[in-house]
Amino acid sequence: MFGFGKKKARLKQARIAVLVTDGVEQAQLDAAVKQLRNAGAETFIVSTRSGKVQAFHSLKPSSKIPVDVTLDEVHPASFAALVIPGGTFHTDRLRQNERAREFVRAFMRSGKPVAAIGHAPLLLASADVLQGRRLTSWPGIKDDLVHAGGEWVDEPYVLDGNLLSARANRDLSKFSKQLTQHVAQLAEV
Repeated sequence: MFGFGKKKARLKQARIAVLVTDGVEQAQLDAAVKQLRNAGAETFIVSTRSGKVQAFHSLKPSSKIPVDVTLDEVHPASFAALVIPGGTFHTDRLRQNERAREFVRAFMRSGKPVAAIGHAPLLLASADVLQGRRLTSWPGIKDDLVHAGGEWVDEPYVLDGNLLSARANRDLSKFSKQLTQHVAQLAEV
């Protein structure tokens, strides 16, 4: 094209933390990582433990995902943004981990971009960072998010300051398009 039209968000080797553990939803992880890498970002799979984590497609095991670094080995300041894919089991495990909750709090306090998909906003609720925030999620966790102080809306994705949230796998294409723009606008890249 001749330079007309929308410019693509470029992330110029921005370091993005993708927080996962066993039970992460494969489709959500893949969509986010692919979108970020296509925009030039460097993604790091961050987990509560080293080795590989078991991803799921719905309730069935799928791929084993190699972990790049554990929460004990990194600091949030090392990254420009945080992405938290969903998954029922994955989110439940992360929200019980104080180190994961503190990792999320650090990103939210700093104003760096945070993206949460599906069940992942439950981790934000457990980290106590939803007060007054507008967001969406898998509909089944609406009450949890409202009780944590969030304003839940039934939309494919929601932007509220540094927080980008998405509802479910069916919304991944809309979410993915927003993700790189969100990170590019807020991250220091």
